[in-house]
Amino acid sequence: MKGREGLLLSILIGVILLASFVSAASPVDALRDLFQGTKEVLTSLGEALFGPGPMGFGGEGIFVKILVFLIVLIICWAMFSTIDIFRTNAWFVGILSFSVALLSTRFLVDPDWLRVILLPYSTLGIALATFLPLFVAFLFIESIKKRIIRRVAWIFLGVIFIGLWFTRASEISSGVILVYPAAAIACGLLFHFDGTIQNIKNQIKAEKSLANELLVHLTGLQEKRAERRKAQEKHPTTSSEYKSLQDEIEDISKKIQSVLKEISIYQST
Repeated sequence: MKGREGLLLSILIGVILLASFVSAASPVDALRDLFQGTKEVLTSLGEALFGPGPMGFGGEGIFVKILVFLIVLIICWAMFSTIDIFRTNAWFVGILSFSVALLSTRFLVDPDWLRVILLPYSTLGIALATFLPLFVAFLFIESIKKRIIRRVAWIFLGVIFIGLWFTRASEISSGVILVYPAAAIACGLLFHFDGTIQNIKNQIKAEKSLANELLVHLTGLQEKRAERRKAQEKHPTTSSEYKSLQDEIEDISKKIQSVLKEISIYQST
């Protein structure tokens, strides 16, 4: 039944699309009419559920309110799911999260408050998009083994940002253009602290290598203790061999505890 219903729905949509293409002057006009109609339907549904969009945002007001609704819904869902009373009732968490998110966005009609909400996301997007090339350059340059090449690369990149600062000063506003000198200063700091960065990287590698060696040593000790325990089962508890193996097992157990403490120290750092 479900397959037939899906087939019938697909045929119906296909007939509607075909009719729109035939009645339109061109396929471009048909697509434009289709998208416009879909937009109007979704806008009507959004206004019915989330209320009218704030003044000053045009048709994007509903879209912004939907995104805010989804953000609040996810946060509320994650928060309510951690409460013991609600944890076992997923449907109650869903209803409560949906209600809180809907109430918090349906009556959000003040454009100033909406701009306050959007400002941090806009700032985050600008920062990520602006400094992403610098981050990629950092990963590439700091992977170079020779120190002189790294330093020359940071100088070269800093000069490029300074050059962009002077050449684009007339094209970009005074506030946004400060991104270039900020990036040049970052290049200078990375040039200065290149040795420190490499020392930290080498220390991390050494700690990982030592942690791996400790894990191998721990595995060997555990296998040795298991062998001694198997050998111990072959002797009576009152025999000297049993007591000798017991002392050896206790000594190995102490070594295992010591290795575990060292591993925990490296994992915590």
